[in-house]
Amino acid sequence: MSTKIPFGDHPRIAGPARRTLVGTVVLGLAVLVLALVAVARSRTGGIERVGYVDPSAATVVVLDGSFSISGLSGRIAGNAVRKIASTNRPIGLVAFSDAAYELLPLGTPARELFPYVRFFRASAANNPLVALRGGTQISTGLDLARDVLDGAGVSGGTIVLISDLEDSQDDLPRVEASVAELRRREIELRIVPLLPSGPARSRFEALAGRGAFVPIDRLRGHVPAGRDSLLEEPTPWLFLIVAAGVILLLAANERLAGRLA
Repeated sequence: MSTKIPFGDHPRIAGPARRTLVGTVVLGLAVLVLALVAVARSRTGGIERVGYVDPSAATVVVLDGSFSISGLSGRIAGNAVRKIASTNRPIGLVAFSDAAYELLPLGTPARELFPYVRFFRASAANNPLVALRGGTQISTGLDLARDVLDGAGVSGGTIVLISDLEDSQDDLPRVEASVAELRRREIELRIVPLLPSGPARSRFEALAGRGAFVPIDRLRGHVPAGRDSLLEEPTPWLFLIVAAGVILLLAANERLAGRLA
């Protein structure tokens, strides 16, 4: 049997107790809202923000492995692959030079692309992509990517072409036919340009449209000396502001719920 002990100061603390309860509830809800915004913000941006990978569509990455992909363009390619890998969306991977090869089947988690990043910084002695290197037949990569989508029974889908777009002259008619077939089949073509020449870029803009290109300024960024990072993210100001808001609200709660004088 419990016994209630009267507390003589109850009327004096009733007001502060109510204020503390209401303040704690309000601040708690505010912290929860800001935390949800922060989580939502942290899950967006990056690859999806710049249009590499459509999270709602089956995606095949088509990677140029020709000899022209080296130096700065090779580093951009490696970082583009790294950015796609960071989304961990299901993808397929096709690499091409004179011929095309399916390296990862459609549905592979994008994190499996991470091992390929180092190949763009590796020497010829330890780079397995060297076996693919030769001339450039972009149509072979696009056609195989389309076949991969067909083989999986996918209607539509997205192909992400990472290339300097410097195609061989005899392949140009086949590329035109390949891009036209993608358009007819409503397969979206996204292009990550690796420092293409003016004529090469203009040719693909005429075929796929300017909207198919990932803006080069978002690819290169600022490159500090001795660094490999070419795809640096902008400062996530909104995320930082939200995080600071959570900290301030928690501090306010501690202040409000402190000991009574």
